[in-house]
Amino acid sequence: MRLYLIRHAQSGNNVLLNEIGRTHDPLLTSLGETQAQKLSQYLVGQPEMPTGAFGEERNPDDVPYRFTHLYCSAMQRALQTANEIGQTMKIKPRIWRETHEVGGIYLDEPEGKSQGLPGLTRTELLNLYPDVDVSEEVTDNGWWPVDVGRESWEMAAERTRIVAEALKKRAGESPDDRIALVTHGAFMSTVLQWLLNGKNVPSLFYAHYNTAISRVDFNDPIGGPDAIRLHYLNRMDHLAPQERTY
Repeated sequence: MRLYLIRHAQSGNNVLLNEIGRTHDPLLTSLGETQAQKLSQYLVGQPEMPTGAFGEERNPDDVPYRFTHLYCSAMQRALQTANEIGQTMKIKPRIWRETHEVGGIYLDEPEGKSQGLPGLTRTELLNLYPDVDVSEEVTDNGWWPVDVGRESWEMAAERTRIVAEALKKRAGESPDDRIALVTHGAFMSTVLQWLLNGKNVPSLFYAHYNTAISRVDFNDPIGGPDAIRLHYLNRMDHLAPQERTY
């Protein structure tokens, strides 16, 4: 099985210099919309790799990218990015609630407290993103438990561990799947830690720029049926240098 982790395009919060002005569920900037469009066109129009992993002739199966499933978080910056990919590649994105960014939906308040917010409701998502498959976890009360407030790093580590285990199980059951997951920087880094290292290391971070792609191969033919290979990390071939943002 192949897993493609894709970070969302630039959002309004990404351009802030600090937490002042931060919103709980930001939309893409105009540059972010351009990034999402360029990513989508790249995925349907370019070979995944000009040569094989070790310099051998290109495998025709690698031209172009091909996804059997497309998932995204319920945060709007991921939804907008996945929606653009889905429309271009003719594949319907599906929300995977547990792939949201570390912290969840919240706004910071005075004295170090955080206010939890529910996120978009099922009705709002169906109206705003009719081409996205809204999973059952999203109800008309939203998808984020407001009593949690801001998710702790400990909670996020456990959540990403569960997602990593689900992906490994999926690889065993459906080895031919090619799954694309449009998600978030801290989430991507933490789930990669579980997949590659088998543990969460807070001091270790796999950085991803906006719309960057990382590929993880399961059932690696060289390493054996349980082997996991990081095939590439933070690929941004679709963006010009001046369009690359973090």
